[in-house]
Amino acid sequence: MYRPITNCSYELYYNEKSLICSIIEENKERVPSDKLLCCNKEERSCSAYSSGCFVPNEIVQCHNLTTFDACKRNDSVALNVCGGLQDSLFCLTAGGSKDDPQYTKLYFPEAIEWILSRNKLEESNEVAVCYDQVQGYQLCNSTGNPTANFTCGDVFQEGCNECNWKSIIGSNVRRFIKGELCEPKAVSQAHTITGLGTIVGILSFILVTIIAVAVYRKFQTRGDIPPVVLEPENVRS
Repeated sequence: MYRPITNCSYELYYNEKSLICSIIEENKERVPSDKLLCCNKEERSCSAYSSGCFVPNEIVQCHNLTTFDACKRNDSVALNVCGGLQDSLFCLTAGGSKDDPQYTKLYFPEAIEWILSRNKLEESNEVAVCYDQVQGYQLCNSTGNPTANFTCGDVFQEGCNECNWKSIIGSNVRRFIKGELCEPKAVSQAHTITGLGTIVGILSFILVTIIAVAVYRKFQTRGDIPPVVLEPENVRS
């Protein structure tokens, strides 16, 4: 069943169901888990992510709750999401990068990738993350002089989940991360249940009929029930 987790009421369209959840409702198998996608709302399609996924396109990644490492947490914030149906998809959506060297050459697209791809316990809470030329983005420590860094809210955070990125030259970008539990429509499951019920009903009817015929023949053989013979009307008295 679909359920929004985050809700940024002042961010345009954040009250709406995301494109990725609509696609999952149509066919869950079309959306691979743990893979970054670039989604185009105008074309209503998603494809493999590349660093050229610029706004207004959205960057998306879905995680299967059964295998999502962050769901090993036992706090109430995580349980609110991870306590859902097994094999549900928890999808995160963020706006794409600006097509501007001020951001693309200063590792902003890589920041969005990291934010949506968090799949470790230690990365799933509120974090401060830094980029360096050797190791890329990682949780910040007290050493080094990062080229860019960002702070980001809990991956399971309710309300409005906000990430703030800034570069060493002072560029700043704020991104709101939309989190949703996405599942195929319940009606499709209901149709499956209805179909199974129909098959069971038919098989039960056939079984009861076979038993009734067998019992009738048994009694007929013993002479307890005379055979039924339909006489032509013209020989009846």
